[in-house]
Amino acid sequence: AVMEVEVQNINGFKVHASHTCDGCNVSPIVGKRFKSSDTANFDLCSKCFAAYDGDELFEETLLARDRKSTKDYVLKIKTNDGPESTQIRRINVADVWGE
Repeated sequence: AVMEVEVQNINGFKVHASHTCDGCNVSPIVGKRFKSSDTANFDLCSKCFAAYDGDELFEETLLARDRKSTKDYVLKIKTNDGPESTQIRRINVADVWGE
């Protein structure tokens, strides 16, 4: 069952195509990506980074392959497939990565 649908304007934001937020499971991370300096393969989106109150140290990270979005919008759908399972899926509305 769909719990939440959100349309985001991502025009000009960086798309971190190979990275998933370990806070909210959104993939790819759009906008700023924060990589843990302490734990391998631990990344947060800007929203989860702002809310984080743990002991990890993070640095804003940008890779050469991270590109600005060439399209304006992407749809984020949050679904609940069971009592313990929440998933967030980003749907490519109109060739978001320009490939």
